[in-house]
Amino acid sequence: MESVLSLLRQSSIPYELATHPALFHMEEGQSLPHPEAVAKNLFLKERKGERYFLVTLPRTEKANFQHLRNFFQSGSLTMASPDELQQILGLGLGTATPFGLLRDQEHRVEWGLARNFRGNLIGVHPNVNTATVYLLADQLFLLLTKLGCRGRWMEE
Repeated sequence: MESVLSLLRQSSIPYELATHPALFHMEEGQSLPHPEAVAKNLFLKERKGERYFLVTLPRTEKANFQHLRNFFQSGSLTMASPDELQQILGLGLGTATPFGLLRDQEHRVEWGLARNFRGNLIGVHPNVNTATVYLLADQLFLLLTKLGCRGRWMEE
């Protein structure tokens, strides 16, 4: 967590930090500050293939796998395993977050950020699920892509 906060400070990106008990389900995000800004992150992979994807959606939005397949121009998608999440992003179950992309030294993971966040606040874990960092989604996107993460806004 501290490396994420340090990066934000070094990059002069304002943020708000909320600490809380570990969260494992999106319903628990209702009790956080700015519940409308809390993001849900899905770590996916191609069912047959070597491609991995991180999808960041509003907490209440359901993932449309056909839309995601079209967006990424991929084969059939499925949830990646907890072992793959650990191996590729160094994260445990319930901690998938865009900040995990910083740990993907090979830039294997393609990231899609929901357009609903454009120009708005977003709340994501700082690589632990006992805290949520709130910042402008546009600043998060610019920071991560500047650092080599393969991200795109998911436009319709």
